[in-house]
Amino acid sequence: MEEIKWAADNGFDFLDLTLEPTQTYARQINPDQIRQLLETYHLGVVGHTAYYLPFASPFPSLREVALKEFLDCLEVFARLGAFWVNIHPDSSFPNLLSREKIVELNLEVLRKGVERAQHLGLQVMLENLWSPFDEVETLRKVFSEIETLMFHLDVGHANLHTPTNKSEELVSNFRDRLVHVHFSDNRGGWEDLHLPLGAGNINWEKIVKILKKAGYDETITLEVFSSDRTYLLVSRDKIRRLWESTALGG
Repeated sequence: MEEIKWAADNGFDFLDLTLEPTQTYARQINPDQIRQLLETYHLGVVGHTAYYLPFASPFPSLREVALKEFLDCLEVFARLGAFWVNIHPDSSFPNLLSREKIVELNLEVLRKGVERAQHLGLQVMLENLWSPFDEVETLRKVFSEIETLMFHLDVGHANLHTPTNKSEELVSNFRDRLVHVHFSDNRGGWEDLHLPLGAGNINWEKIVKILKKAGYDETITLEVFSSDRTYLLVSRDKIRRLWESTALGG
């Protein structure tokens, strides 16, 4: 509740609400109370689910529980008045399962999740993560299998496990599916640091040009994790300046 008030007082347009332990999860919150506060402060809400749900576990029982947790999130986000809800594909067991099997197991969950979401008036968006779900070939297969699944670009993730940021490649291939973006900085390599914009090695001017050239004009979440909120506000101001100063298609 305090986060909602802080976001409104500091001029944000929506709340990226994450249902992720240890802070909270679907059955711990009061959706009606939160929705009332969101409406009081005129804030939209985007649904964010946990990145570590074991959708591709070798154990069928764990896959069932992971799917149930995701479906519980959908119910909560529908009650909150959300429209977009993200899902993180799972590739946690590359030494036990083939790439093909990992994709297949994720597709099983995605089909069920998207179907349930549609009944609730929600749209699911797939967030790029790491191999194989940072690769155009894999993502193209997933999107071709599920026509109503949309794309959520995480620019920080696109900078990991790769010599160059993959954002441009992903946007150029999946612009017609792109509905939401996450911004956070890192220094490449393997660590998803969630730094303030400008504290890592991502070229944010280039990222903004890529998005504007693609005609993107939807929501952007700042996933800047710091106990000092000044860094989040600085990142907000930085991206607003860049967005306003970058010519369309520049």
